[in-house]
Amino acid sequence: MNANFWSFIALPTVSCGGALFAIVSCSSGIDFDPSDYDTTCATASDCMLVVPMADCFRCCSETVAVKGTSEVAEDQRAAEESCRVDGVDIRECGIGGCEWLVAVCEEGRCRATMDFDAGM
Repeated sequence: MNANFWSFIALPTVSCGGALFAIVSCSSGIDFDPSDYDTTCATASDCMLVVPMADCFRCCSETVAVKGTSEVAEDQRAAEESCRVDGVDIRECGIGGCEWLVAVCEEGRCRATMDFDAGM
């Protein structure tokens, strides 16, 4: 193909961290995927609720429970902070009722479940 073939085509570009991309959208922030973390537990106090986040968007209806460690807490905090540093607000899906979610330990695994007394 002739090297000059593409020279007349102007593609819209966006800049992500200094690099230019043609017709590609940038993701902002660090994604947080709790499926990579341990879910083993002995009691409910071993567990913590976490919300997956991708491109600075999270939905509490996707909340899961994992083994509560400082690594998990730090990784979730870092993902949230990465959105703020980029000047992007963390977008929420707006589903209500998530205040009733609690972490429980069932058969040695952390699980998120509803406790309607918890939201009051």
